Amino acid sequence: MKNFNTTNLINDLTLDRNLKEDLHNKILAGNFKFDKDILDFILVYISKLEHRVSKIVFNELSLKTGLAYDELMSRCEWLHEMDLEGVQLSKNHKELYEIFDSLNILFQENNIEHYYTSGILSFLLVGQELERYHHDIDVFVNETDLEKLEAVSQIYGFSFYRKLGDRKNGTKRIMLKMQFKEIDIPITVFMYEREKDNSITQKDYYYDLNGNLMVELIYNNELSAKLSFNDEIKYFHNIPYKAISLEALYLCKKGGRPKDEYDCAVFKDYVNEKNLNDLIVAVKSNKPSENVLLKDKTKIDFLTKSNDKGLYYGN
Repeated sequence: MKNFNTTNLINDLTLDRNLKEDLHNKILAGNFKFDKDILDFILVYISKLEHRVSKIVFNELSLKTGLAYDELMSRCEWLHEMDLEGVQLSKNHKELYEIFDSLNILFQENNIEHYYTSGILSFLLVGQELERYHHDIDVFVNETDLEKLEAVSQIYGFSFYRKLGDRKNGTKRIMLKMQFKEIDIPITVFMYEREKDNSITQKDYYYDLNGNLMVELIYNNELSAKLSFNDEIKYFHNIPYKAISLEALYLCKKGGRPKDEYDCAVFKDYVNEKNLNDLIVAVKSNKPSENVLLKDKTKIDFLTKSNDKGLYYGN
């Protein structure tokens, strides 16, 4: 793509003074920092114009940016399909990389056992740059490291807090959250326990309809844990981290929302078919989940501990 001056580009796209002024004001209001984000915004804006006008402006945009007309149209259609109108993708990706690096440094320097389970893995695990918008980061953390994680978070620029969120049956989940500096991309911390036989039990703590603090125990037998929670060390920007396997990620995303299907298309050729089939069989032999009353006072105190944001309702 050719480098461009935004004002000159807008002036060259159309002779319509009102159109120029409106587009220019909206770009100023958006406070864009990256040319790619400005171009995406212009694409979406143009696509909403009357068809005859939008076709003329698209042609001019192709000439001024050096990008093929069909390439611009495909990009515009993709932005609509992924519901990315008004989203600054370059800014989002820059912030995600900054958070990911900082969190990985925290994990490494404090020996915190973790496995990422975010949509960003669809790209990072196969060596690709992020493409779509990501509104959060998800990570599993061993319960034995949670107090340490909370204790050191602020040193690395993270806040650590608790929220209440909805579960499907109307009960309220206790969610552990982190946020890096003032960046509005939350990190959700999912909890698990590594058993003596190397199986893994995921823990989902919640208040039932009677106000009792419960925990749903989600069992992963030794084989499904081995195939899902990958102990191979990965690197991003030369910083180590761990993540769930591509096969586990594929099972989580396949048949899901449009963005999940998009992610699957990115990494499906890297999925190990044997490991995937073995994981499917192993998951079928997992013990059924159980819901039990939480009686451990230490865990209760940690989960319900007050913090600067308080324990409040939200997603």
